[in-house]
Amino acid sequence: MELIQMDVMDMSELSKRSEGKIYSLAICISNVEERVTEMYNTVTDTSWLKPLDIIDELTYSSRSQPTIDKVVNEILNNVQSELSEEFGEYMVSDTALSALKEYLRHLRLPLAELIKEKISGNPGFDFHSEATEAVITFGEAKYSGVSNAHGRALRQINEFILAKKDIQELSDSPCVRIVVASVFHSIRQGAEVRHE
Repeated sequence: MELIQMDVMDMSELSKRSEGKIYSLAICISNVEERVTEMYNTVTDTSWLKPLDIIDELTYSSRSQPTIDKVVNEILNNVQSELSEEFGEYMVSDTALSALKEYLRHLRLPLAELIKEKISGNPGFDFHSEATEAVITFGEAKYSGVSNAHGRALRQINEFILAKKDIQELSDSPCVRIVVASVFHSIRQGAEVRHE
């Protein structure tokens, strides 16, 4: 995974009433096998459950295991020379989270598929992270082997925002609790926690 371009745009350039920044990162994946190994290691790492209280840990452990099994056995273990749309969307989600963590210092949260009730095909955002300003971010992954899927992802994000999916997902998922619990877990372990 290599960052080939990063742009930052002030949202006021799009609309005078808008605030904030839009970060655009272009990532090149030249070694798909290496990326699959990284994705496997990420999806099977359940350390994100440890900071949760016992009820949430049991709930999300039980909820995530069928999805972990599906991602590993049906998607990652079956990557051939041609990439499927299903694998592509997982790769886009996982790569986006990895890039946000590496280049923008976001706290990586588990893929949405791991914390939602359905094994796959959940109607909502594909991934979440915490920005350094303690803001939960929501992301949507689209993949196409023949064209840029950026426009489809932006349309889907707009539809989700209009339907208030971002607000709905705050209470559906442990995202906020994981962020808070992770911070407190780090403090208990003696780690310095800071946001810049």
